Amino acid sequence: MTTYLLIAITVAVLLDGATTYYALCRPGAAEGNPLVRALINAFGLAGGLLLSRVAVIAALWAFAPDEVLLMVVLAVYAAVVGWNLRVINNQR
Repeated sequence: MTTYLLIAITVAVLLDGATTYYALCRPGAAEGNPLVRALINAFGLAGGLLLSRVAVIAALWAFAPDEVLLMVVLAVYAAVVGWNLRVINNQR
């Protein structure tokens, strides 16, 4: 089950990256995570988002915490994607 959770989290992290990129390319949105914001400032929007997402995915696959923690991580990323979609909808 751990592998399935890691795959689901990977998809959620990539969706977070894609929806964040889309939202930040339009007026009215700002990156809320100060670490990701610093990466964006250093490497540009696409580079900073890509680097931050690759780091999260690599860390999760390398250390694969227990399943309960992975479920929490999945829930958090699902909520973040939902928030991003709300921001995108409100930008219209």
